[in-house]
Amino acid sequence: MRWWMGVMLLGLWLAGEPQALAQASTVPTYVVGTTRPEDSVVGQWTRDIYTEAFRRMGAKVRFEVHPVMRLGQLLDNGDIDVEASRGFNFAKDLPSVIRVEEPIFEMVPALFVIEPSYQIKQLSELADKPWRVAWPRGLVECERPLVPLLSPDRVVDVGLTEQAVKMLLTGRVEFICGLDIVVLAMPRTPEYRGMSAVRKLIDVADVLPLYPHLNKRHKDIAPLLAATLRQMKAEGLVQRYRQEAFKRFGAT
Repeated sequence: MRWWMGVMLLGLWLAGEPQALAQASTVPTYVVGTTRPEDSVVGQWTRDIYTEAFRRMGAKVRFEVHPVMRLGQLLDNGDIDVEASRGFNFAKDLPSVIRVEEPIFEMVPALFVIEPSYQIKQLSELADKPWRVAWPRGLVECERPLVPLLSPDRVVDVGLTEQAVKMLLTGRVEFICGLDIVVLAMPRTPEYRGMSAVRKLIDVADVLPLYPHLNKRHKDIAPLLAATLRQMKAEGLVQRYRQEAFKRFGAT
C-alpha cells in the first residue's frame, strides 16, 4: 500500500510541480550538506541515494562537506538546502528547518575497542575505569550517555569518525564511540591497518533512524522526497547502493 501511495504522490507532483520548479528555465540544483567525504563508504552511499532520489524528482544535487556542528547553522540560515542524515529531533531548535518523514537509513551508536581484555557489560562500568574515549564532536548520541560517566581528561572529541578510528588504531585512546556502519566501513587500506581487530563492544543507544532535513523554503518537496525514498527502498535500491559502496572501498 505504501508503495502505491508513493507512486501516486510522485505522479501528482510531476503533473503539477511546485511553481518555483515549473517556472525554472534550467533543472534545479539542491545543495546537500554532509559530514561524510566522497571517498568513504557512507559518503558514497549517501551520494548515490540522493543523486537518484533527486533525479527522479527532476532535479540535481551538489554535495558540500562540513563539520557536524556547522551543518545545522548552514541549513537554518539557508546556505545549504538539505542536511543528509540527522536524528528525529534535529530540527527542534532550528526554526527554519523541517524533517522529511522518511529516514534515509538507520545506524546504532556504539562503543568500539581493539584490546580483548577491555570488557564491560554496561556503560556504567566505565565510571570506575581509567580508559579514554574519543568520539566525533557533536554526536549527541555518544555525548549524552558518556559525558556523565567520564572525567574531562578521559574525553577526547575529534572532528570526524576517521580521526577517532586512527586514534584507536594507534593506541592514543582505549575506546571510541560512533555510528556502527560509519566505524566498521573504514576502508582496508594501509592508513587503517588493524581495522580487522576493531570490534563493537556495546551499544550506547537504540537504533537511530537518520532523516533528511530541509530548509523550510523547500517544504513543498518534503512529501515527494519521502515518497521517493520509500519507493527506492521498496525496489531494494538503497540496500544495493550500500552493498556497492562497501565493495568499492573494500570494507566488510
